[in-house]
Amino acid sequence: MDSLDRRDFLGLTLAAGAAAALPAPLALARPRRRSSLEGTFFDASPLGGSGNASAILGEGGNSLLLKSGDASLLVDSKLGPFGRVLLDDIRKLGAGRDLTVLNTHHHGDHTGGNHAFKDAALVRAHENAFPKFEASMDWYRSMGEQAVRQLDQMPADKRGLAEPAIMDYAERLADLAAGDFLPDTPITEPETIIDIGGLTVMLYAYGPGHTDNDVVVSIPELNIIHTGDLVFNGWNPFMDANGGCDPRNWVGVLENVEKLCDADTIVVPGHGEIGDVSIIRGQIAYIQRIFQEVGRSIGQEQTREQVTETTYAFQHGLGGEWIRPIANGFIYDLLQE
Repeated sequence: MDSLDRRDFLGLTLAAGAAAALPAPLALARPRRRSSLEGTFFDASPLGGSGNASAILGEGGNSLLLKSGDASLLVDSKLGPFGRVLLDDIRKLGAGRDLTVLNTHHHGDHTGGNHAFKDAALVRAHENAFPKFEASMDWYRSMGEQAVRQLDQMPADKRGLAEPAIMDYAERLADLAAGDFLPDTPITEPETIIDIGGLTVMLYAYGPGHTDNDVVVSIPELNIIHTGDLVFNGWNPFMDANGGCDPRNWVGVLENVEKLCDADTIVVPGHGEIGDVSIIRGQIAYIQRIFQEVGRSIGQEQTREQVTETTYAFQHGLGGEWIRPIANGFIYDLLQE
């Protein structure tokens, strides 16, 4: 369930010399220890030695659960049909009653589960995300239909845990509205400090990158950072023209995130395995290289179709092959402006 496939992005409005391989950091990071409590659907990866933080992977973007006293923070709420499953799991993992949910950006694989937290948590997101929820309704509904078809592929124990929530979501598709997913409170400043049970959490909005509403979550005391989809570890990154993606600024955003890290920082990407600061550098290298190589192709008078069909050397072996032509085409259009 840790893979990123078309199901995770279905319904999003898609943007329309020899290359050396990317440096090793973009390769999949070593998987961390995972644990699964009895009666939980998701596997959790404990982060650091404090027991306060866990990464929860699969069925959408990577989530992060932070616990301190009776307060908890959940970063990203996954695909809509699994929202209630996620809420049940984090309660079993010890999430406190004082719960905050933070969406790193508006895409439905990070916000779809918001509906399950409307009465259980304060949901926050960048102010630029708010206008985009109405336009995401077809996406939220299509995820319900996909999840029902997915049930037959689940192991019996997982299916037993997820089926009630998935079927309930599917039965409500016609009644779903943007308000069911809309966050409660906007993030309006470039830097916001929140307190989670005595732990300081820093929220950084460095400007457009993957979208125009990216928020980076840093927990300095635990030396943990969640980048949202500013980092795809081991994958071609998704570039969404209608979501405010700005690849030129993306590099600068990531350079700011890198400054928050040291050699021991645990970095949770939006998709892919958990890593360290090297996966941020790998994402920077990917974006720099795609500009270089697509620009070279344009200089050789290649057409947009030829560029989208090309797998450049630095893209070999990366996941999300279906995303690669979208990224190549996005940069081609950008360089033609």
